[in-house]
Amino acid sequence: MQKSYTKSNNFRFGEVNYSGLENLGSKYKNNTSFLQRNMQVEETGQIKRRPGLKKISDLEENAKIISMQTSIEDKYILAIGESKIRVFKDDKLICTISKSPFKKEILSSLQYISKDNKIFVTHPDIETKVIVKESDTNWKIQNIEFDIDSYTGESFEPFAYFEDMQNKGIKATPIIIDPEDLDWDQEGAGEWVLNPDWMERNEPAYTFVEDESTPPPQVEITCSDIYDIFNFDCKNIKMRIGDGEYRITHVVTTRKLLGEIIKLPTDFKEKNPSVSEQAFSKKRGWIRSINFYQNRMVVGGSKSLPKRIWMSKTDNFFNFNLGSAYDGDAIEFDILSQNEETIQTIFTGRHLQVFTNNAEWIVTGFPITPTSIQLQKQTELGSNQDNYLSPQFIEGSTIFISKNKSEVCEFFFGEIEEQYQTENLVSLSNHLLNKPLETSYNKNEKIYFIVNNDGSLATLTMSKNYGVRSWGLWETKGSFISVESLNEETYVVVRRNDKPYLEKFDFTELNTYTDCEITISREDDKRDNIFEIIDYPELLKIKDLKEQTNAIILAIGDGEFLGEPIIENDAIKLQKPVNNLRLGIAYRHILAPSPEMIEFKKIRLLEVSFRLSESKNLSIDTGQGIKNISLKEYDNSETFLSSENIKGTFSGDINIKSFGWKKAGSQILWKIDDYYPNNFKVISSLSKFIVNK
Repeated sequence: MQKSYTKSNNFRFGEVNYSGLENLGSKYKNNTSFLQRNMQVEETGQIKRRPGLKKISDLEENAKIISMQTSIEDKYILAIGESKIRVFKDDKLICTISKSPFKKEILSSLQYISKDNKIFVTHPDIETKVIVKESDTNWKIQNIEFDIDSYTGESFEPFAYFEDMQNKGIKATPIIIDPEDLDWDQEGAGEWVLNPDWMERNEPAYTFVEDESTPPPQVEITCSDIYDIFNFDCKNIKMRIGDGEYRITHVVTTRKLLGEIIKLPTDFKEKNPSVSEQAFSKKRGWIRSINFYQNRMVVGGSKSLPKRIWMSKTDNFFNFNLGSAYDGDAIEFDILSQNEETIQTIFTGRHLQVFTNNAEWIVTGFPITPTSIQLQKQTELGSNQDNYLSPQFIEGSTIFISKNKSEVCEFFFGEIEEQYQTENLVSLSNHLLNKPLETSYNKNEKIYFIVNNDGSLATLTMSKNYGVRSWGLWETKGSFISVESLNEETYVVVRRNDKPYLEKFDFTELNTYTDCEITISREDDKRDNIFEIIDYPELLKIKDLKEQTNAIILAIGDGEFLGEPIIENDAIKLQKPVNNLRLGIAYRHILAPSPEMIEFKKIRLLEVSFRLSESKNLSIDTGQGIKNISLKEYDNSETFLSSENIKGTFSGDINIKSFGWKKAGSQILWKIDDYYPNNFKVISSLSKFIVNK
């Protein structure tokens, strides 16, 4: 028995798992896709070929890209590599910081936040770095510096009581300098040279070599004879013993330190004085996350204190002095929970949000003060610990990736429940995730990006106003390594044939429709169909890409698609003479509707209709192989023949007839598959088919 069906589709719910279709109602099922590759869903639900990638720069090494904006005009992209940090403005390299402090092993785990003309970069294994813009062409990188008391010299950085330093008989004793005993001039100084095997021999760790660079020690810090608690990492840390503060200058033995006095104690002979250290040091590890909230700097966790939160004084970001609990004083507290919590990141959304390995928390209080602050657990999913996947604030919700890396979670405030809730946004499309590495969000295009471990780019278009939640996958000839969005622009690092490139998605009206695209222009009197590589060195890199990656290179000359150029010897030959040449790597866009969930023996597509907008080409497979449909046949007007970009565009309905039966299991009725570098946009489709039951 035969039965006919009609199915409409607008793809606003994106690509879904085949297995998930059974759980969807017809409203959702008919607006999903089976394949959605290199297609961009717009906020209103229309779907089009994704924009191409403009080549910005070659990179000598893999890099993580971050951004900073100091004004409407001043927007910067930084490519952080293991050896260099490159700064770009208006897609041009403006400065290079020659020495990068970041090893390649930690690049994917770096967290950053920009404030004014500074970028704070954190990782628990390295001291927090501050990248400072002094001018467009003058950038520097330095360690974070906390305020000090101008009167006493006391540091206002966070200090902590560490368990391994308590009840060890630690005391500080002032040193009376005797030049003969210490073998240096009373006014001079020197360098301490390490003695090998000093611990095994129970000898001083250093031998003093006189010079004029190091001040003589002023205090001796010792512990009980039964403990060996000091090591080389104690050098340069600050300690507070009683109400005195000291900086360690030399490690003598595992039981003895020498240092300088920063703040004199009230009594050197105090019995059982309290002992604390600076919270962040080479010995204890460094800051994991920094953010800013209610005019305070907020520090979330460190290597040794993973569940602690510090908040600076109000309007004084580098002063963490706890003071007397006045409203503007600094705040410090731990996350207390039945589970062992490790803070992954601090995020500012509707509230100050704290994401840990086990749960999601919020910090409340308006304003936040030492007496009004509250910490409340909201949900219990937990965030990824392997690498940093930055949460993104999207339409009033915070989007984050769970610790198992298989859920993209929306963390939103329920007005009725008056509590935060979570929803998994990728439950029907989790096949598009592959060990996510980075995330970003383009606010203008409303696209959430996820860099996958396999080099692809998962995308989610969200628009609550239009009811759009569409997942897809973007691919290129190479591997996406890093992604960063700055307002309406999205930059990526792509590795092609073991060479990294900084590229940018072109979301402008006159889109780029190839990847790694370069543009070459020459004067009108030199119009020719041959471009010599010796005159245009960039062409050599295009030639290398074609030869080494077997990529398809496409040419667009003076706004017209010219197909594949002939690349041979030391020149590129085109079909016709041009002045302006664009060359790039081809990529295919693929769109196929969700399969039919009807029980049948055979199925036959009768006709498929598309409502297109501003489209220039259509290649489709309805069961007899891919065929190119001439849109010119559907529009004989002058509009189609006009040339504003590559060719004229077509807007309207087209109907494509089909024939032939398909067996059960081949339920996809049609598939659009095209690499043509032109505009292509589908508003909706309508499929008419019959089944034989």
